[in-house]
Amino acid sequence: MSAPIQTLLLVGLATVGVTAVPTPKLPSESRGGYLSACSTDNSPKCKCPAGTTLQQSTTQAVILADVADVADIMGSYQDTAWFGESPAYVTGPDNTVGSSRTMIGGTPEGEAEFTEALYEYECDESGFKMAYTLENAPISYTDPDTGESGSYAGYWDILLVHGSDDATYVKWGIYACFTTDEVDGIEAFHEGAITNVEAMLAENGLSDGFSKEPMTIELFLF
Repeated sequence: MSAPIQTLLLVGLATVGVTAVPTPKLPSESRGGYLSACSTDNSPKCKCPAGTTLQQSTTQAVILADVADVADIMGSYQDTAWFGESPAYVTGPDNTVGSSRTMIGGTPEGEAEFTEALYEYECDESGFKMAYTLENAPISYTDPDTGESGSYAGYWDILLVHGSDDATYVKWGIYACFTTDEVDGIEAFHEGAITNVEAMLAENGLSDGFSKEPMTIELFLF
């Protein structure tokens, strides 16, 4: 997968009589030792392991449907049929911090198990929030076509669903440390999953469509 790579640089300005402002450093292995390693304990402003790059994607949408109906579809951590794939197996009670689900995913070398652990879950009448991470990271591979090694060194997802009886806001964000550029694939997956939720609701007469179609903001940092 490929996407336009956008590198964000803030350049210090030097003018007569004014001390130049140092150029901030990007989060990379060679430049960015001031950043903490990416984990569940920090924001997406973090440092990835050597050989991987920080990638971020946030998808947002507003579905014209009761938040309770949306939560009925999306609110189970271990029942993921709404995004087109179900876990190979699960551990622990559903929607309980520490529980996990194992998905089968593709890598350049072939299929692998991706075990995701739930580390935050909140739920009330206005919606829910769940956050999970790749528990069995890193998942390493060797590309049989190029002989090059790569890694899925970690990812951290946050899914937020919040609304009322006539409109529901959905926000699905991820920051990740991958060797290859995966942001296009993440965008397609998240937008497709949210579109599928709306279609499931509409099929049962529970949705009037979108007031805000799924839209994704991507960032690929060296």
